[in-house]
Amino acid sequence: MPKLFILGLLYINIGRPQDVLTFLKPLSLGYIFGGLTLAYLLLKKKELDQGLEVQAEENKAIFRVLLWILISAPFSMHLGHTVGTMTVILKNLVLYGGLYYCFKTEEDFELVSRTLLFSILTLSLGGLFIGESSERSSVGTFYDPNDLALVLTSCIPFIMYHLRDRNIVLKIIALITALATLMQIVLTQSRMGFLLLVLASLLTILQNRSSLLGLLKGVFITGVFAVFFMGMVTPAYLERIQTIFMKGSTGSGRTYIWKRAVEMANANPVFGVGFGAFPSAYGRLLADGRFSKVDDHKYNVAWKVSHNSYLKVLAETGYIGLFLYLLLLKKVVMNMRSVKAWFREQGDWNAIQKVNAVEGALYLLLVGSFFLDQEFNSFFFTLVSLGILFQRVRAVSPATAQAPAVETTMLQPGALFNEPAKST
Repeated sequence: MPKLFILGLLYINIGRPQDVLTFLKPLSLGYIFGGLTLAYLLLKKKELDQGLEVQAEENKAIFRVLLWILISAPFSMHLGHTVGTMTVILKNLVLYGGLYYCFKTEEDFELVSRTLLFSILTLSLGGLFIGESSERSSVGTFYDPNDLALVLTSCIPFIMYHLRDRNIVLKIIALITALATLMQIVLTQSRMGFLLLVLASLLTILQNRSSLLGLLKGVFITGVFAVFFMGMVTPAYLERIQTIFMKGSTGSGRTYIWKRAVEMANANPVFGVGFGAFPSAYGRLLADGRFSKVDDHKYNVAWKVSHNSYLKVLAETGYIGLFLYLLLLKKVVMNMRSVKAWFREQGDWNAIQKVNAVEGALYLLLVGSFFLDQEFNSFFFTLVSLGILFQRVRAVSPATAQAPAVETTMLQPGALFNEPAKST
């Protein structure tokens, strides 16, 4: 039952059924499932703390980032926005805590990956039928066209994973999801979405290059979907894609904001302008004439978001905050690559396919974060938790048990971000 609450929270956070079926919105499903998850974590805390097979170094890295956010908060240029954004992070941490404590096996991975598959199916079909914009498709107020394109493309590795599923029903659902996702990406007219789609195609091929047959399968699958994609492309979409590197377009115009983000960071190098306060601080500094004029007039008068997660973290939390954030990303990526290398040594190609889905989704999300503000969304925490899941699978594997003994550390019963137990 607890896993059902957590999977429901994951589906609500990513699939947004309350935005697709608006009659669900008054039910406050996020608070219901989030509250049930949090209550379970608090009530079963001692039991959940026991038997954690590995020390998740990602947790300490997350803790350092959050601690710095708290330290820098009093220096925010808009404390209200900082507190509001921290509240959103806390909601995502409830999901992360549920996944971290309750999902530990490859069977659990299947539950999470299938929930992600149905989330993307909901978003894709929902966007097709109830897109908020007549020109560019979106879903509710949570996913604007670019955000929608980011989450859809980032989940493509999970769709590809389920296309290989032995369960024919899941395979058919994955195929429908893939086609609906391609159509939805076209309807968003997101240029970032197009670039990520190309990257997802390359990842599909590269992740299957270990054997000639796998490589050919990757090329074939990518080619088939490329044909479908070209059949879905509209003249308006092609025209928009052609403006990616055109001077004066939004793509090049974002560089104005990025340069100003660096200026904001240099003016507040230690604490930044406050977590979540970028738009307010940007608008205030713009109104005060603190930014130099640029060629495109609309960037001289309008408040803007950063359109880059890394520069957003830099401007909002200073250079220390960015350093801690990059250390977190490095830890997540390196641990995932270490797990993948271990499974490769064991010849466990089934597990490698699972890790490929998580790793590919993470890379797509991190690349997409160069164009959007998505540094701590629920999908990111989901991928981190899945990386830890495979660390646990490795830890309890018979192959690991037969390896030469090495010094190990266990987690003390306690908080999510606990230190190694001291020997007595």
